[in-house]
Amino acid sequence: MDSSKPPDKQGPNPVVAIAAGKLLTDQQISKIIAVLNERGVGGTACPRCGNSGFNFEPGLAQIVLHPSSSSAPFGGPTLPCAVTSCTKCGFISMHAIGALGFLSDGEITGL
Repeated sequence: MDSSKPPDKQGPNPVVAIAAGKLLTDQQISKIIAVLNERGVGGTACPRCGNSGFNFEPGLAQIVLHPSSSSAPFGGPTLPCAVTSCTKCGFISMHAIGALGFLSDGEITGL
């Protein structure tokens, strides 16, 4: 994500819309991209193919946190993440929104 050129924002991806339940607004996406760029994520190449183009996916993904490797419950605590994908090979990178400053006491804030 080059700070001079934001990632491409393609139309809503139905899979993301179904999984997240709600898509991010352009303003929310811009806030997340700004923080990622401030923290040095912009301008880096894809670790798989070396491409420099990334899309910012319009929804948040949720990683389900499990208490141990031997249990795989349905539901439970989650880690909300912003998602980018490489425009060449599709490699996905996830960024915990709490680490970006958009999570407080388990609630999404500042977006």
